[in-house]
Amino acid sequence: MITNREQLGGNTAGIEEIDPIRSMWRVRFGRETGEDGAQTCLFADFDHRPTDSELIHLITEHYDTECDTECEWGMKYKDMVVNLSFENKFNFKAAFDLALYTQGKSLPITFKLWQDEKTPVYWTFKTLDELTEFYMAAMQHVSNTLNKWWAKKDREIMRLIEGYKPLTRDKIEKGGEQ
Repeated sequence: MITNREQLGGNTAGIEEIDPIRSMWRVRFGRETGEDGAQTCLFADFDHRPTDSELIHLITEHYDTECDTECEWGMKYKDMVVNLSFENKFNFKAAFDLALYTQGKSLPITFKLWQDEKTPVYWTFKTLDELTEFYMAAMQHVSNTLNKWWAKKDREIMRLIEGYKPLTRDKIEKGGEQ
């Protein structure tokens, strides 16, 4: 549904009817400022005024895709790129759990990392400390990336939908918003 990125001019409304005759509506989100200072945003067109549910779906789908890409390819370990695909995350966790359970007797273990897109590196983890450092870095990368993209999604949805207010555990435990 996202059709393009456009340069922002004077009208930067989040939701706007762009063709009243055909009842065409445009949703703009994801504002970015380029190196030249020009601001752009993503947009999607609808043949009706989008519902809150459609807006949440649009924003969530876009940012979830961006988040997945950054989670999968955004981690570096010792200046090598780590592919955190679903399968690799499972394999890293299984290897880490087994190494903990056996107190390192399952080591060494080798994982495929990347120096660049054409150069795989077969990195052997020899100690439990080294594997723990790697695994904890991977989990921290995933957690940080999720938090970053959840915040972006929520900001965009709050901008477009009146009354959308994410809560935190602290707010819930204190009885809601305070």
